[in-house]
Amino acid sequence: MLSNKTLHKALSLNIVLCIILSTLTLLSCQSDKNDFPWLKETETIQETLPPKEASPINFEYTLTDSDPDEFYALLKTLEDHIDNKEDSSIVSANNKAEDKFDYIGHQYYVSQINYYSDLDDDDAYDAYVYSEEIYMDAYEEYLYVLKKLYNSELASKNEVFADWTEAEIKSLTVSNKEVIDLEEKQNELIRQYLELGAPELSEEWTIALEKIYLEYIDASQKLASHYGYDYYYDYAANEIYQRQNTKEQRDNFRKIVKEQILPFYIEIDSLYDEKRALLNTEQRTLLSSLRNDTCQPENEYLVRYINSYPEKMQIYMNYLFNRNGLLYSEKSGAHTAAFTGYSYYYDQPFVFLGNDMQDLLTLVHELGHYTAYYHFSDAKLPYETGETHSQGNEWLFLYNLNGKIDQDVYDVFMLRRLRSGLETIIICTLVDEYEEKIFTHGKIDSTEALEDIWIEVFEGYENIEAISTAEELYAYTQQVTIESSVYYLNYATSELVAMTFFTVASEDGYGEAQKIFTDLCLETPVGVSFFETLTDIGLPDPYQPDTFLRTKDAFKAVLEK
Repeated sequence: MLSNKTLHKALSLNIVLCIILSTLTLLSCQSDKNDFPWLKETETIQETLPPKEASPINFEYTLTDSDPDEFYALLKTLEDHIDNKEDSSIVSANNKAEDKFDYIGHQYYVSQINYYSDLDDDDAYDAYVYSEEIYMDAYEEYLYVLKKLYNSELASKNEVFADWTEAEIKSLTVSNKEVIDLEEKQNELIRQYLELGAPELSEEWTIALEKIYLEYIDASQKLASHYGYDYYYDYAANEIYQRQNTKEQRDNFRKIVKEQILPFYIEIDSLYDEKRALLNTEQRTLLSSLRNDTCQPENEYLVRYINSYPEKMQIYMNYLFNRNGLLYSEKSGAHTAAFTGYSYYYDQPFVFLGNDMQDLLTLVHELGHYTAYYHFSDAKLPYETGETHSQGNEWLFLYNLNGKIDQDVYDVFMLRRLRSGLETIIICTLVDEYEEKIFTHGKIDSTEALEDIWIEVFEGYENIEAISTAEELYAYTQQVTIESSVYYLNYATSELVAMTFFTVASEDGYGEAQKIFTDLCLETPVGVSFFETLTDIGLPDPYQPDTFLRTKDAFKAVLEK
């Protein structure tokens, strides 16, 4: 079925969680046949149970001109059945057309991953543009036929649209050529941003980025208007990411970040530097390997962590390594990003780790997404819930590591993750506040206006330059607001919730924290809000003022032991 994410964000991977652009740049495919010559082969972890009955994902790029021809023939058959009111034939015809559409979509994924694996590869870029054109043309024609079915009186439409949500139906009825053209424009601008290459922090690079962002804002605002929204910020938050917070909640959260979390970050940053300075050469080498070395599936800490879970969780986690789910590139031109996507053709998730994003904790982060994705398939979970899967997995992995390495090194590694988590909350909140002001400001048609709004937001975060310079933070903000527009608040709120797993493990035991996390990944009811999920499994509301205070006190108690 066309997903909510496909309908709203067809120009990106159909479902993509966690497109992470490393602030450090600024401030495996394991397979019988390696279809990406530049990708490393990974080794498998032994499965403890038979795998899910499904073919491993094939990431070979095989799209040809015959594929859209076959799709349009199937679509014509479907449309003829609709026009001729041949009700009994419609569901079967739609299934065939949808399967071919999903194949084209998967090939689009493959071309996107090829391109992300080496942004300097002209052939990969050409294939990416070619497959996108085929996919979007097919998408437009498929929507037209589905819309015709939806507006008919045929009984078969009830079966075809049985699993569609209200938001998906709205997208179907609203979608037209202008909407699709605007979506294509968004994706074209993302490509232009990627073509700029690695951030140079030069005036020329910054101006080029700003000009792209101005066009992106304009296209996005026009897109939102088609869905009945005045501002793209509200459209994306509500319709794409399923956030249910209010302006008052967001403002209160930003106040907590500025007044409480930023000062705590500075305190932890100082403590990290102090303890790190006390490490000897051998300890520093171990710390560096934990932080920077490319993680392999046979990593002893990772294997031990996975094996600490109940059998069902182990199986889902291990699928990443033995079902062709892990891709990573060693090319210097690889995109500095990590994400988990979902292939509807294979009905399975996959993980991509780009340049400088192949360390142990990044893999553990994406493993959290992957595990929940494998269980929930294409279920519509709020993105804040999705990011809690990944960040919670990091914190539980970190707790499990305690006692298994040199204690001084562990303390520094834990402090580094705490510092990183606080940094995530702060920067992502700043990005979100900037975006809300951008999209609710009115017409913005100059780079000066972008910079003025940035200065206004930046000056509200006192001492944020303890994290990075204003110039670096501005460049980072411009990047992520193009590639992952209106997304970053998801990281901030979920990170604060995810820290709870570490504090629960410290106070009530690792088993209790694991139980809550397992419930989050495997038992969360589909169709409920982020807030309802938190209440159901006993996690705190990040927007409540006392949530951070309790988290801070819990970490201080751990650090004082």
